[in-house]
Amino acid sequence: MKRKDDSKALVTLISYLDGYRDFRFQDVKRVDKLVKDIRLVGISKDWKHVRRDVDVILKIIRSSKIRRYARIFSISQILALGALGAITGAFLAAWQFNVTWLLDPIIQYPALITLAVVIIPNFFFISRWYVKERIRGLREEKKGKFKRKLARVKGVTQGLIWRLGELVKRSRDDPKRYRLVLYHGDYQGIEITGKPSILSGKYKAIPLVGKGGNKK
Repeated sequence: MKRKDDSKALVTLISYLDGYRDFRFQDVKRVDKLVKDIRLVGISKDWKHVRRDVDVILKIIRSSKIRRYARIFSISQILALGALGAITGAFLAAWQFNVTWLLDPIIQYPALITLAVVIIPNFFFISRWYVKERIRGLREEKKGKFKRKLARVKGVTQGLIWRLGELVKRSRDDPKRYRLVLYHGDYQGIEITGKPSILSGKYKAIPLVGKGGNKK
């Protein structure tokens, strides 16, 4: 694996570990393979340092209903975007190409507009809020018990972010080519380029090259 490939793989590994901090499921076998493929000294040792902590976190995720709620959220998101896209596409086609027959179902059944524009998107937003609250409740419930484990995962993730910055600096590459998608924005050595929104609960960031701190 080339240095640039190592850097790209490091971006993926950082996102996986950050997800564990938020009790997001990611198969450890996939992480094991990723770590094995990265030819950087110390990466395997870092992963082993938190491997048991991650196993405990995953055990909690599997024993809870969080994964089920997350699936509901994903399905509702697809339905919401699909419904809005279909309505928008029908109106654009009718206006630009005079394909008026696409609007017949909407004209005959006005309830379709209500379903596509109001009910389904609202279901998406409600389910998203519910999943976030359930995860937040889980974290608060286990906060004391898992405080050290989550802190260790954060520490390793922070170290990998600094390592990524060093690699990008050494290769003189553009940091924007190594975009990080994170659930937490409390790391040093990153520049936050996008904050959580209604549609995405994640931070967008790039590694800071040759600088410390967190730039927002």
